[in-house]
Amino acid sequence: MKPNIERRIKNSKLPKHIRSRLMKILGLVEDTPILSERPKGIGRCYLCGRARNKSTRKSCERCYKWVCPDHLKYICIGCCDEEQSEESP
Repeated sequence: MKPNIERRIKNSKLPKHIRSRLMKILGLVEDTPILSERPKGIGRCYLCGRARNKSTRKSCERCYKWVCPDHLKYICIGCCDEEQSEESP
């Protein structure tokens, strides 16, 4: 089963949320590029699907990815989940 999961993680056409869950199953860390400074202008929320395609001026305080107000908690939900998993024993 593990080789099948690894093969599916490499499939770029698979939705991002499914790939991230598969990576959690295998205990892998998601490789996210971290920007060095806050982006300027308007971007698309990386957590909204392409169907919503929501524009935003807000970004995560930790990773500086574009995040719409629905997914914003001072830091994006992804960073918040990482922080909570680090705190729990």
